[in-house]
Amino acid sequence: MTQPPIKPLTGRRVFLYFLAFFGLITAVLATLTTLAVRTHTGIVTQHPYEEGLAYNKTVAAYDQQQQLGWKGMLTTTPLPNGKLEWQVHLVVKDAAGAQVPMTNVIVKLSRPVDARGSFDATLLPASVGEGYSANVIFPLAGVWEVRAYARSNDDTYQIAKRVVIE
Repeated sequence: MTQPPIKPLTGRRVFLYFLAFFGLITAVLATLTTLAVRTHTGIVTQHPYEEGLAYNKTVAAYDQQQQLGWKGMLTTTPLPNGKLEWQVHLVVKDAAGAQVPMTNVIVKLSRPVDARGSFDATLLPASVGEGYSANVIFPLAGVWEVRAYARSNDDTYQIAKRVVIE
């Protein structure tokens, strides 16, 4: 059996292989870049400059919170009547272990990867036990950040927790 003749490797053929190789690479990269830009705009917040300026205020508020000596416990518990309905509960105690009376207890619920679906809830004094609680219904499953803000006179307490809603 005879072998078919091998075509000689000419300069033109090398040039065409070269163009085909880099053309394929360019097409793949262009496709991936287009998909990346269309699926995520890169915008995480609407006012990044203002939020950056507010960072020093956030650090100062954290230092002030540490000086108060308060300890908080933020719990989230799924309710049996629906998998997207959860109870959020906050208890704040002073250095002596006594509950700190709070006013204006607000919880901001947001998704770390997407601002859509974020919402706020007001925690009211718990009907049983101590602390403040509210039942919330998450609009979507996934990872959520639950951040509670509570005021007592001129002092503010803040605590955060991540929750996976399935």
